[in-house]
Amino acid sequence: MTNTTDVIIIGGGIIGCAIAESLAREGVGVTVLERGLIGREASWAAAGMLAPQSEMPEPGPYLDFCLASRRMYPSVVEQIREESAIDPQYRPEGMFYLAFTEEEERTLRERADWQSRMGLGVRILSREEVRAAEPAVVHEFRMAVHFQEDHQLDPRLMTRGYAIAARKHGAKILEYSPVNRILREGARAMGVELPNEKIFAKWIILASGCWSASIAIELLLNVPTYPVKGQVLLLQTPAPLFQRTLHSTGVYLAPRFDGRVIVGATEEHEAGFDKTVQAGAVSDLLHRAFTLVPALQSAQLADSWAGLRPGTPDRKPIISRCAIEGLLLATGHFRNGILLAPITARRIRDFIFDRCWDDDLQAFAVDRFEKSSPG
Repeated sequence: MTNTTDVIIIGGGIIGCAIAESLAREGVGVTVLERGLIGREASWAAAGMLAPQSEMPEPGPYLDFCLASRRMYPSVVEQIREESAIDPQYRPEGMFYLAFTEEEERTLRERADWQSRMGLGVRILSREEVRAAEPAVVHEFRMAVHFQEDHQLDPRLMTRGYAIAARKHGAKILEYSPVNRILREGARAMGVELPNEKIFAKWIILASGCWSASIAIELLLNVPTYPVKGQVLLLQTPAPLFQRTLHSTGVYLAPRFDGRVIVGATEEHEAGFDKTVQAGAVSDLLHRAFTLVPALQSAQLADSWAGLRPGTPDRKPIISRCAIEGLLLATGHFRNGILLAPITARRIRDFIFDRCWDDDLQAFAVDRFEKSSPG
């Protein structure tokens, strides 16, 4: 059995669903192929922080790209809310990042300094100011920085909203549809082979996270993604203890409106595709959470899970053309897949319509790994 469409997207996480929605609303025929359930891998496991300022150690093209995507979020959230009737629970309160050691304080002050010079929303806070804003926060810490524009949302709801909106505009989203291989004719990708059918398309977009490398290798393409395990906890309190996302070295606490708190996350580069939750990680995350908010010791441990972030050698995404015509790459977003979904979708859409690859994507071209290899 064979089918045809304009665009095939391999991968139904937030990146794939965002691209599908962006193309489908313009009348493009889109088929999303997801090996399992939509949004149940890295997008499901994420906390949903839109936090380039707290994540980036220095200015540069990657920070600029992340900031551009963050600026898109208010309008994107409103659009998805209207089209899908899903509220992604966007929270614009900002983030408090606390320093407990002299070294942490120095690092935070340096970050606040260069970000202030860039005109970003950042402010150094005293203990008294933090406690006045968030009384549940621990008393003993050296200082804190308020990253005022580092916001958050619920990534599960956002991904679901993207998927519903994409379907509303005519996209086909097929779950439990693993791709055996990408079909090619000479130097051009022609379609994909599934277990029981083939689908042909003018464009194929590889957006399958840490599974991208194994799909690309069949085409002799080096797309160096790999799984980075992150273990996460969910705490439940009777009522919210704090409003803003709280962060310190080794842990973040992302509050939800209903008293839930996401506690994350480990960063394990050698765990492979293992998604078990381990007692040691649970203990360590809880200890770090209690250090920030002691009252969480009475919270219910409601859930735990592990996700596989799609890492790359330089921790930056791959948003790129490649040597095979008709194949585009949108993968390897590592810790910033939720943040970068809007701008990734916009850039892929623009290229398909205008054949214009913006200069800011040069930093994310897949051939950078060949250029940086020795020999």
